[in-house]
Amino acid sequence: KTPFRIVRYPIMNAIKKFLRYIVYHVMAGSTFYLATIACGFTTISPTPQHALQLFLMFALIGLLTITLTELQSHQFLKIPFLGKIFLHFVGTFLIIVGTSFVFNWHFAAPSIVASFIWGYLIIYPVVWLALYFYWWLTARKINVSLRSRQANFHSSNNHSN
Repeated sequence: KTPFRIVRYPIMNAIKKFLRYIVYHVMAGSTFYLATIACGFTTISPTPQHALQLFLMFALIGLLTITLTELQSHQFLKIPFLGKIFLHFVGTFLIIVGTSFVFNWHFAAPSIVASFIWGYLIIYPVVWLALYFYWWLTARKINVSLRSRQANFHSSNNHSN
């Protein structure tokens, strides 16, 4: 026995998960934004003020994502996977348009709305494909590691017999 009792606080776990989603989305969004700068696709100049505004926008998208993810844990709110993707697609679009108007970015301005929509229709699936590829690589690494551990475990058990 240890003199310390391990106490689990569900609220702390929820806060950690919440912060992980926000940080992850800020990192992913920032990486994507840097890629748009490198490709010359952005209309927002990289200033400290715009960086903070973008962090807020990416954090809001993270909140949307965790909300849709956590809805699955409630029996009465089961949403099929494609339904969640559609809600995320529409919600992300609304967050981008909303932040564009609030922060006066003009990339969703009426004069360029068609090119903005086409850009969004192209960029959104590209981001999902990049994330899917990342998750696939991560799962592959984990599986290789598990197979290696399993092989080491079996070989050590054979030697001990």
